[in-house]
Amino acid sequence: MSALFSIMMFWESIGIHNMLFFIAILMIWLFVFFITGDSYDMKDDILASMESK
Repeated sequence: MSALFSIMMFWESIGIHNMLFFIAILMIWLFVFFITGDSYDMKDDILASMESK
């Protein structure tokens, strides 16, 4: 229970603006991660199709 209380105090000390900023960066990072991941998959598919010819 004390751990939960300390997390709540930490949350309050961070402030809502910093949390929104952190969440925004996290969302952007995930978006970039998925985009680059898809491009890497496409690259592998292209290489595989070239090798099969």
